[in-house]
Amino acid sequence: MTTLSTGLGRHSLSEVDRDQMVAVCAICGPVAIKRTSNRGNGVRCGTYVATYTAKWREQNRKKARDYQRGYQRERAKSHPRSKADRFRSSLGFYGLTFEAYSQMLIDQSGRCACCGDPMKSPHIDHDHACCEKGSCGKCVRGLLCSPCNVGIARFRDNPERLRRAIAYLEGQS
Repeated sequence: MTTLSTGLGRHSLSEVDRDQMVAVCAICGPVAIKRTSNRGNGVRCGTYVATYTAKWREQNRKKARDYQRGYQRERAKSHPRSKADRFRSSLGFYGLTFEAYSQMLIDQSGRCACCGDPMKSPHIDHDHACCEKGSCGKCVRGLLCSPCNVGIARFRDNPERLRRAIAYLEGQS
């Protein structure tokens, strides 16, 4: 039996099943368990670990943020993502298959859907109002060059703002 006496109460674990990573905590009842380290057999109540971690992060925001940034920086060095990985990830984010993406590129003759210039690295444009997070795939409008993609984003996908900008530019010439 593993016993933890902390400011959060006495979390005694019984019926520990290390294969399924579950146990019964005296305070929390049935819980998932967390290993205390990569070595050894130490385990803790998962609810305790989550509560303690949240409490510690709240009290040590700067230290937690600095640790996380350092971890991400080191992880990026040892696990670099290739351009192909980022591309596959973006296709999934927009709900597109490689075939659908390729067909869009062919249909647009490798040119930007907005300005018509040739694209070095096409950006997938979608209607942000359609989906809360990411894209359903149905709201993908086309492939844009980088300047057009940034421009549309700066105008917040708002046609009225763009019309006013056009009127402004035409009035200046």
